[in-house]
Amino acid sequence: MSAPTFEVLVARRFSRRTLIGGLASFLGASRFAQASSPPLPFAEVSRALTKRLILPDGYDAHVVAAWGTPLVATGGAPLPADAADQALRVGYNCDFLAFFTDDPHASERTVAGLLCVNHEAVDDRLMFPGVTDAGLSREQRRLQMAAVGHSVLDVAFSTQGTWQVRPSSPRNRRLSALGPACLVSGPAAGHPRLATRADRRARKITGTLANCAGGTTPWGTVLTAEENIEKYFRGDPATLGRDAETAASFGLSMTPVFEWWKADPRFDLTNEPAEFNRFGWIVEIDPRDPRVPPVKHSALGRFKHECATTVVAPSGQVVVFSADDQKFQHLYRWVSREAYDPARHRGVAARTLLTDGVLSVAHLTESGALQWRALVAGQGPLTATAGFRDQGDVVIDARRAAALVGATPLDRPEDVVVHPDGRIFVMLTSNDERKEAAPGSPRATNPYGHVLVITSAMGPRGPDPAADAATWDVLLYGDDPRLDDAARSAAGRRGVPAASADGVVVCPDNGTLDPSGRLWITSDGAEYRTGVADGIWMLDLSGPEGAAVTRRFASVPTGAEATGPCFTPDGRTLFVSIQHPGAGSTWENPSTRFPDEDPALPPRPAVVAIRRSDGGVIGG
Repeated sequence: MSAPTFEVLVARRFSRRTLIGGLASFLGASRFAQASSPPLPFAEVSRALTKRLILPDGYDAHVVAAWGTPLVATGGAPLPADAADQALRVGYNCDFLAFFTDDPHASERTVAGLLCVNHEAVDDRLMFPGVTDAGLSREQRRLQMAAVGHSVLDVAFSTQGTWQVRPSSPRNRRLSALGPACLVSGPAAGHPRLATRADRRARKITGTLANCAGGTTPWGTVLTAEENIEKYFRGDPATLGRDAETAASFGLSMTPVFEWWKADPRFDLTNEPAEFNRFGWIVEIDPRDPRVPPVKHSALGRFKHECATTVVAPSGQVVVFSADDQKFQHLYRWVSREAYDPARHRGVAARTLLTDGVLSVAHLTESGALQWRALVAGQGPLTATAGFRDQGDVVIDARRAAALVGATPLDRPEDVVVHPDGRIFVMLTSNDERKEAAPGSPRATNPYGHVLVITSAMGPRGPDPAADAATWDVLLYGDDPRLDDAARSAAGRRGVPAASADGVVVCPDNGTLDPSGRLWITSDGAEYRTGVADGIWMLDLSGPEGAAVTRRFASVPTGAEATGPCFTPDGRTLFVSIQHPGAGSTWENPSTRFPDEDPALPPRPAVVAIRRSDGGVIGG
């Protein structure tokens, strides 16, 4: 008799009853536990693809800021005219969001604060009319450089019941590929592999780009993640010497998606090969003080960062989880050497916590165990002979180091959400190149993704995210909602069930928790994979077995995905980025004109605020 496949072993270990019952029991100790299942909080929306944002009855959405929204009180056209104009406006393709309230002690209403917004990518044919194969002008490319990065927006809740950017607030600002300069901290600071003719000391890098997801710190700063950097650099990996393997794994080529090298020689690696190593980092921004320069924290490693989710361990050590968003890449964790002391680590002083610590990567086994394997120069295979002469080499080549220590390849690991009860949720979006089941990816083919739940080893004060041991389960499986229930079950165990076909999650991407501890998930690929709208789902695991279901809360316009979900502390507003609406179409013939519905304007990526019509808590 042949041995059971890995998929069968996982099915035996993680039956739906065991999974849901176990999670419900675990939640029983949580401050978010409920005695019984709550009533259904909203009428689930349709998965049908449309040109608009679809929400449940009783909910409304309004635009807080769209591409081109001015940060200063000026008139003029709704879209930027050039790079200088774009530097004074909200950037393109909004992604991660973080909200910092002006009144952290407010218990009933959140009325003002800072909304921090990532800007991940650009789109030639939706940003400009008349684009041909000849490409863009130099000024158009510089405008794109000014449109990525990050925005800090001073926002307030108006008497009209909407969130608005306060124009000309001194707290409004932009960070982009054009600047300001970012300092470098950690083991790569001053490293020769980051040195260029313009920065021979390798301690000051112009700008940030490809900013995808991120995180916040306990001391009130934002961590923005640089992800798909290869799209903007021209270079042949074969000519980069010791950087060749890592550059090739990023997908670097002589024909990048965006020809920024024609407007700025920094992006031509044939002239400045080290410039590529200066991106792919986690960048810390102080949203409240523009005088404080952003910092690229090299200790956290260099790869296609999707997020930087931060939690304080029982020991006081700061733990940062970050996923490498590419097929067969890895999940990383960084633990500070020093404990966080709120009385001592304030402002700039807190940044020292992210300069010294241990970077590690996840190794998963078939039995459900997870081990965090350290990435330290001189330890194990990370020797000088292998090219790791110091820790700077390790963090610059984090991908290569991770593979050498036996990191588990995963299916596009993206966002990480840490629940207050200690569970760690990891979104794995999809992997259509997978041919066989493996630890962490129990389906032989995985076009629809899944969500892992990691439970850290128990310490004296509960699960310890700084511990080197943990266990992993599958929380839920993505599926094709066009299939009937029996077919979906036959195709792969679903873990947490869907309320209906509309509730089936496809390609989970970002996640967040609301103030009640419920998990909200967004998708990236539902339209591409199945022809249904991408959207937002709510998952409540606080009830008894059978009460935990995924319910579709929103469907986004064609071409778009919902990213960066973020709640206000009172739970009455859900900020969401509607990214790349109309993707794949053109300015002249867009597939949607969200959000303006103006025939003179192309679709614009936008941050929207979702609220209940009666002003109540989102999700009930």
